[in-house]
Amino acid sequence: MTTEAVRWPQPSDLLTWFRTENVVNDTQEQSTATAVLSEAIGAAYLDWYQEKLTLESQLLQAQQEVMEWKGRCDRLIDGNGTRHVSADGINQALVVQKVKPHEPARFDGSQDLEVVTHFLDDVEHYVHQGGAVCPKASKDNQNIDTLWRFLSTRVFRWFEDAMRKRGVETIPPRDGDYGVTWESVRTSFRKQYVPESTISVIRKEWHALRYN
Repeated sequence: MTTEAVRWPQPSDLLTWFRTENVVNDTQEQSTATAVLSEAIGAAYLDWYQEKLTLESQLLQAQQEVMEWKGRCDRLIDGNGTRHVSADGINQALVVQKVKPHEPARFDGSQDLEVVTHFLDDVEHYVHQGGAVCPKASKDNQNIDTLWRFLSTRVFRWFEDAMRKRGVETIPPRDGDYGVTWESVRTSFRKQYVPESTISVIRKEWHALRYN
Protein backbone atom coordinates (compact mmCIF):
# COMPACT_ATOMS: atom_id res chain seq x y z
CA MET A 1 0.00 0.00 0.00
CA THR A 2 1.50 3.31 -1.06
CA THR A 3 0.73 6.61 0.51
CA GLU A 4 0.47 9.57 -1.82
CA ALA A 5 1.93 12.85 -0.67
CA VAL A 6 -0.62 15.32 0.53
CA ARG A 7 -0.99 18.24 -1.91
CA TRP A 8 -2.03 21.46 -0.29
CA PRO A 9 -4.59 23.45 -2.35
CA GLN A 10 -3.09 26.51 -3.97
CA PRO A 11 -4.79 29.95 -4.08
CA SER A 12 -5.23 29.53 -7.84
CA ASP A 13 -7.16 26.29 -7.31
CA LEU A 14 -9.63 27.93 -4.97
CA LEU A 15 -9.87 31.02 -7.15
CA THR A 16 -10.78 28.82 -10.14
CA TRP A 17 -13.54 27.25 -8.07
CA PHE A 18 -14.78 30.70 -7.01
CA ARG A 19 -14.96 31.77 -10.64
CA THR A 20 -16.72 28.55 -11.69
CA GLU A 21 -19.33 29.03 -9.00
CA ASN A 22 -19.64 32.74 -9.81
CA VAL A 23 -18.51 33.61 -6.30
CA VAL A 24 -15.85 36.04 -7.52
CA ASN A 25 -16.16 37.92 -10.82
CA ASP A 26 -14.66 41.34 -10.39
CA THR A 27 -10.89 41.63 -10.97
CA GLN A 28 -10.39 43.56 -7.73
CA GLU A 29 -12.36 40.94 -5.84
CA GLN A 30 -10.23 38.26 -7.44
CA SER A 31 -7.04 39.94 -6.25
CA THR A 32 -8.44 40.40 -2.75
CA ALA A 33 -9.62 36.80 -2.61
CA THR A 34 -6.23 35.54 -3.76
CA ALA A 35 -4.43 37.52 -1.04
CA VAL A 36 -6.83 36.39 1.70
CA LEU A 37 -6.65 32.76 0.64
CA SER A 38 -2.85 32.82 0.41
CA GLU A 39 -2.60 34.20 3.95
CA ALA A 40 -5.10 31.69 5.31
CA ILE A 41 -3.38 28.72 3.67
CA GLY A 42 0.05 29.93 4.82
CA ALA A 43 -1.13 30.30 8.44
CA ALA A 44 -2.78 26.86 8.40
CA TYR A 45 0.35 25.26 6.96
CA LEU A 46 2.55 26.92 9.58
CA ASP A 47 0.33 25.65 12.39
CA TRP A 48 0.38 22.15 10.95
CA TYR A 49 4.14 22.18 10.49
CA GLN A 50 4.77 23.37 14.06
CA GLU A 51 2.50 20.65 15.42
CA LYS A 52 4.31 18.11 13.25
CA LEU A 53 7.68 19.14 14.71
CA THR A 54 6.28 18.91 18.25
CA LEU A 55 4.90 15.42 17.69
CA GLU A 56 8.16 14.25 16.09
CA SER A 57 10.12 15.57 19.09
CA GLN A 58 7.79 13.80 21.54
CA LEU A 59 8.05 10.57 19.54
CA LEU A 60 11.85 10.75 19.55
CA GLN A 61 11.91 11.31 23.30
CA ALA A 62 9.56 8.35 23.87
CA GLN A 63 11.74 6.12 21.69
CA GLN A 64 14.84 7.13 23.65
CA GLU A 65 13.10 6.31 26.95
CA VAL A 66 12.03 2.91 25.61
CA MET A 67 15.61 2.11 24.54
CA GLU A 68 16.95 3.27 27.91
CA TRP A 69 14.60 1.02 29.84
CA LYS A 70 15.23 -1.87 27.47
CA GLY A 71 18.93 -1.55 28.24
CA ARG A 72 18.25 -1.55 31.96
CA CYS A 73 16.05 -4.62 31.71
CA ASP A 74 18.67 -6.40 29.57
CA ARG A 75 21.24 -5.80 32.32
CA LEU A 76 18.94 -7.59 34.75
CA ILE A 77 19.30 -10.79 32.71
CA ASP A 78 22.62 -12.67 32.70
CA GLY A 79 24.20 -14.48 29.79
CA ASN A 80 22.27 -17.68 30.54
CA GLY A 81 18.95 -15.91 30.23
CA THR A 82 18.28 -15.94 33.95
CA ARG A 83 16.18 -12.98 35.02
CA HIS A 84 17.29 -11.51 38.34
CA VAL A 85 14.16 -9.50 38.98
CA SER A 86 10.48 -10.16 38.44
CA ALA A 87 8.21 -8.14 36.18
CA ASP A 88 6.71 -6.61 39.34
CA GLY A 89 10.18 -5.57 40.40
CA ILE A 90 10.74 -3.81 37.09
CA ASN A 91 7.40 -2.03 37.42
CA GLN A 92 8.33 -0.91 40.93
CA ALA A 93 11.65 0.36 39.60
CA LEU A 94 9.78 2.38 36.99
CA VAL A 95 7.56 3.92 39.68
CA VAL A 96 10.55 4.78 41.89
CA GLN A 97 12.31 6.32 38.90
CA LYS A 98 9.31 8.54 38.12
CA VAL A 99 8.56 9.49 41.74
CA LYS A 100 11.92 9.92 43.41
CA PRO A 101 11.61 10.73 47.14
CA HIS A 102 12.68 14.24 48.10
CA GLU A 103 15.76 14.07 50.33
CA PRO A 104 15.75 15.87 53.68
CA ALA A 105 17.91 18.96 53.92
CA ARG A 106 21.21 18.27 55.71
CA PHE A 107 20.94 19.11 59.40
CA ASP A 108 23.83 21.26 60.61
CA GLY A 109 22.98 21.50 64.32
CA SER A 110 20.54 24.40 64.28
CA GLN A 111 18.98 24.92 67.72
CA ASP A 112 15.64 25.97 66.36
CA LEU A 113 12.59 23.96 67.35
CA GLU A 114 10.90 24.39 63.98
CA VAL A 115 14.01 23.39 62.03
CA VAL A 116 14.60 20.32 64.21
CA THR A 117 10.97 19.22 64.02
CA HIS A 118 10.83 19.66 60.24
CA PHE A 119 14.05 17.70 59.81
CA LEU A 120 12.82 14.73 61.86
CA ASP A 121 9.48 14.79 60.03
CA ASP A 122 11.28 14.95 56.66
CA VAL A 123 13.33 11.87 57.60
CA GLU A 124 10.16 9.93 58.36
CA HIS A 125 8.50 11.14 55.15
CA TYR A 126 11.57 10.20 53.09
CA VAL A 127 11.52 6.67 54.51
CA HIS A 128 7.76 6.41 53.97
CA GLN A 129 8.27 7.32 50.30
CA GLY A 130 10.78 4.48 49.85
CA GLY A 131 14.06 6.35 50.25
CA ALA A 132 15.62 4.08 52.88
CA VAL A 133 18.89 2.32 52.00
CA CYS A 134 17.66 -0.91 53.63
CA PRO A 135 13.96 -1.19 52.69
CA LYS A 136 13.63 -4.66 54.26
CA ALA A 137 14.70 -3.48 57.72
CA SER A 138 12.19 -2.54 60.41
CA LYS A 139 10.70 0.94 60.24
CA ASP A 140 12.65 1.97 63.37
CA ASN A 141 15.94 0.86 61.81
CA GLN A 142 15.05 2.52 58.49
CA ASN A 143 14.39 5.87 60.18
CA ILE A 144 17.53 5.73 62.32
CA ASP A 145 19.69 4.61 59.41
CA THR A 146 18.33 7.43 57.25
CA LEU A 147 18.77 10.06 59.97
CA TRP A 148 22.55 9.92 60.23
CA ARG A 149 23.01 10.05 56.46
CA PHE A 150 21.71 13.64 56.45
CA LEU A 151 23.76 14.99 59.36
CA SER A 152 26.68 17.39 59.15
CA THR A 153 30.05 16.05 60.34
CA ARG A 154 29.74 17.75 63.73
CA VAL A 155 26.23 16.46 64.37
CA PHE A 156 27.18 12.99 63.18
CA ARG A 157 29.93 12.82 65.80
CA TRP A 158 27.34 13.52 68.51
CA PHE A 159 25.04 10.88 67.04
CA GLU A 160 27.85 8.31 66.83
CA ASP A 161 28.80 8.92 70.46
CA ALA A 162 25.17 8.74 71.61
CA MET A 163 24.66 5.43 69.80
CA ARG A 164 27.90 4.02 71.18
CA LYS A 165 26.59 4.68 74.70
CA ARG A 166 23.59 2.54 73.73
CA GLY A 167 25.80 -0.34 72.67
CA VAL A 168 26.06 0.35 68.94
CA GLU A 169 29.77 0.08 68.10
CA THR A 170 29.68 0.97 64.40
CA ILE A 171 27.46 3.15 62.20
CA PRO A 172 25.76 1.45 60.49
CA PRO A 173 25.73 -1.75 62.62
CA ARG A 174 27.09 -4.85 60.90
CA ASP A 175 23.73 -6.61 61.22
CA GLY A 176 21.74 -3.47 60.37
CA ASP A 177 19.97 -3.52 63.75
CA TYR A 178 20.45 -0.43 65.92
CA GLY A 179 18.70 -2.08 68.85
CA VAL A 180 16.74 1.03 69.85
CA THR A 181 13.44 2.58 68.84
CA TRP A 182 13.10 5.50 66.48
CA GLU A 183 10.99 7.34 69.04
CA SER A 184 13.78 7.18 71.63
CA VAL A 185 16.32 8.50 69.09
CA ARG A 186 13.90 11.23 68.02
CA THR A 187 13.42 12.29 71.67
CA SER A 188 17.16 12.35 72.35
CA PHE A 189 17.78 14.31 69.18
CA ARG A 190 15.22 16.93 70.11
CA LYS A 191 16.59 17.26 73.65
CA GLN A 192 20.11 17.71 72.28
CA TYR A 193 19.30 20.42 69.75
CA VAL A 194 16.31 22.25 71.22
CA PRO A 195 17.34 24.35 74.26
CA GLU A 196 15.31 23.78 77.41
CA SER A 197 14.69 27.52 77.53
CA THR A 198 12.81 27.26 74.22
CA ILE A 199 10.66 24.43 75.56
CA SER A 200 9.91 26.45 78.72
CA VAL A 201 8.77 29.46 76.68
CA ILE A 202 6.50 27.29 74.56
CA ARG A 203 5.01 25.69 77.66
CA LYS A 204 4.31 29.09 79.21
CA GLU A 205 2.68 30.34 76.00
CA TRP A 206 0.55 27.21 75.78
CA HIS A 207 -0.45 27.55 79.46
CA ALA A 208 -1.42 31.18 78.87
CA LEU A 209 -3.53 30.31 75.83
CA ARG A 210 -5.20 27.45 77.65
CA TYR A 211 -6.21 29.23 80.83
CA ASN A 212 -6.77 32.81 79.68
